[in-house]
Parts: sequence; C-alpha cells; structure tokens
Amino acid sequence: MLAVPPTLAESVRWIAQLGGYLGRTKDGPSGVKTLWRGWQRLQDIIATWLVFNPQADVGND
Repeated sequence: MLAVPPTLAESVRWIAQLGGYLGRTKDGPSGVKTLWRGWQRLQDIIATWLVFNPQADVGND
C-alpha cells in the first residue's frame, strides 16, 4: 500500500504505459489513442480482478 497517493501525472503515465507508451527520453507526452488503449486495458484488468476476487456478500437481510 502506498503511503502517499500518486499524483495525477503519475496516474496518467501508468495508464499510458498500459497503452504502450514507453516514456523514452526524447518521446513526447502520450497521446489520446495511447491513453484510451491504456484505459481500456485497465478496465479489463479490473474486470478480471473482480471475477477472481468477488466482493463479500454484505446482505442486508
């Protein structure tokens, strides 16, 4: 667990990396397509996580 939440810039970079952004020294900032691909991949990762780690039944019986 992180002691300090990531900054917005760090979060965007992580999502861009999921979309294929390499972040080399002379690379410019990530583009919209790369961010979109990264966002879609993140959503797939989340869906898979939820399948294999279902929420506990909190039932309000």
